[in-house]
Amino acid sequence: MNTLFYFLRRFLKKILFNLKIYIGQLTEHQKITELYNVLKPLNHKVELIKIGEDGAGGYFIPKDLDNIEYCLTAGVGNLIQFEKDLADMGIKCYMADASVEKPPISHERFFFKKKYIGPNSSKDYITLKKWIDETPIKEHLEKTILKVDIEGGEYDIFDDVDQKIIDKFPIIIMEFHHLNSLLSPLSFELINKVFNKILKNHFVIANIPNKVIDPVKYNSNLEIFDMIELTLLRKDKI
Repeated sequence: MNTLFYFLRRFLKKILFNLKIYIGQLTEHQKITELYNVLKPLNHKVELIKIGEDGAGGYFIPKDLDNIEYCLTAGVGNLIQFEKDLADMGIKCYMADASVEKPPISHERFFFKKKYIGPNSSKDYITLKKWIDETPIKEHLEKTILKVDIEGGEYDIFDDVDQKIIDKFPIIIMEFHHLNSLLSPLSFELINKVFNKILKNHFVIANIPNKVIDPVKYNSNLEIFDMIELTLLRKDKI
């Protein structure tokens, strides 16, 4: 009975989360504030540069990439300048996205898989772990940038992925979606769990809100943007 309740509760959470439906009380203000505080960029001395497009598709990363040899990108679309910039630096870029036939431009250091990254493998999907295992990156996660922009699917991926895999990436770049759903206690539980997992061994060094959608004002001192772009650096690299 307890197992059935767990799966039903998890299924309901994901449905309400995707639909942005809030039932009952709102999430406690203190919980949202505490989460937003840990998402603020750490006061650090890491020199950052922005590569990629000028607007969407551009991301802040550490200037020192001497030990980086690979980039693993989940979600490609039509914005590929970030990966091109890395490839021009000599970094091999492995990309996956089933919504496009191939990257809009070619490069000798581009390697593309026409699959969505998801929590389970199927005809159109592949898990993050299985994808990693199919590439040379498997033995070199310590030298790999992980970049994820999959329109809300990031929560399912990181809810299921092994903590040991996350901890090996020195740099993680992610766009988080549906953050307005933090107002729902059920959605907050899922989102907070994922953030806690990623932040266990990484610090936020850049947090850029996507201002395409106006933020939700929750009390007088807190604005919740629906999407944010985070750059995270493993704690031992600070």
